[in-house]
Amino acid sequence: MHSQATHVIQTLVDRHMEDAAFLWLQRDSATYEPHYDLDDLVELEEQLEAHLDGLKVAAEKGAQLIPSLLQCGEPGECFVAGWLSIALEDGKSLSALMDLCVNNAENHKAAISGFAWDEENVALTDRLLSTNATDYLQLGVRVFALQRKDPQQALQSALNSANELAPILRVIGELGRQDLLADLRSYFTHQASDIVFTANWSAALLGDWSAIGNLTQLTVQNTPDAKQAIKLVARKLSHIELKNLLERLLESTDTTRIAIQGMGYSGDPFWLPVIMKHMDDLVQARVAGEAFSLITGLDLAYQDMDTDWPEGVESGPNEDPMDDRVELDADLNLPWPDPAKVQAWWQANTSHFTPGQRYLCGKPINKTQCYQVLKNGYQRQRHAAALELALMGEPYFNVCAPAKQQKALLEQIADAD
Repeated sequence: MHSQATHVIQTLVDRHMEDAAFLWLQRDSATYEPHYDLDDLVELEEQLEAHLDGLKVAAEKGAQLIPSLLQCGEPGECFVAGWLSIALEDGKSLSALMDLCVNNAENHKAAISGFAWDEENVALTDRLLSTNATDYLQLGVRVFALQRKDPQQALQSALNSANELAPILRVIGELGRQDLLADLRSYFTHQASDIVFTANWSAALLGDWSAIGNLTQLTVQNTPDAKQAIKLVARKLSHIELKNLLERLLESTDTTRIAIQGMGYSGDPFWLPVIMKHMDDLVQARVAGEAFSLITGLDLAYQDMDTDWPEGVESGPNEDPMDDRVELDADLNLPWPDPAKVQAWWQANTSHFTPGQRYLCGKPINKTQCYQVLKNGYQRQRHAAALELALMGEPYFNVCAPAKQQKALLEQIADAD
């Protein structure tokens, strides 16, 4: 009888681990999706927290659970293992988890998310900042950055000793550390492309115009980082500079998508007629619709400005063994715009928009509007608002942080009302 009861409890614990891992993956994906807002994240996280609470009940067995999580070795399980390691202040388990994450960026990201999940669990992460071990110092700095806490001198120490430079360089920009701008510039000519990009990204965020020029070149060259570089370039170049860049990008089918996204990031309604022309192109229609919405605030699906999935258009991997496409459709969760309806809406509303003025979700870009979008927008719109605020010198709001923490922070900001 006792054996059966123990078996039932272990089964429940296993279920909590499996479901928590799955729900974190779902929630992590949602933070970058175009159809999730902050309230949607709250709902997902309430389900996740229910399973994490179930693991807390089994806290005395927590350390025994971690080896099975590590044996699986997938990102969702790494998140749960990271969360358990911090909750239990279990340095041995943390060390085993970090060994598993070596050379695996997805597992590393998931583990750090687990470490940072509960802001009140700071004992172990605080100790990481005072360690002499490079890997753990870097880990502590990244956890602090996710929680938007400044690790002070530890950030300089991590920069001087880091074996993975790019994440630390990004932290400098995220935390607005102007005192380290000269350090960022020293990496502009590094031999590693990811370090060059991240150093320029952070420097641009801190107001370095030479970094904007460097990012513009990465965009023109259509490097792997171009789709991230355009997010800053389109917001900072003058109208004529951006016009020259976007027209050049439109000359090639390989860079048309980046050009359309740049139009949306620019916030300038000058580009809306060009964006609408691309709604007739099945390849670019959905990303054009997203760019249009980012400027105007038009919700294509909610306001019945979308249309059915076009006949004959396939999305992502399929069951054909001869089809080598393995990536998911980047626009899968975007609506298909109805060009005629969008055109009619624009004709009726064009007087509300002034070319040359920058807009975000239908209103001129200022701090108040950005905070409104952080409160009420969809996730990709919220990413845009956070970036706009950072370029104004405000803290770079973490729209991927636990939703309840985000809501609490937004309630404290007067401009969010």
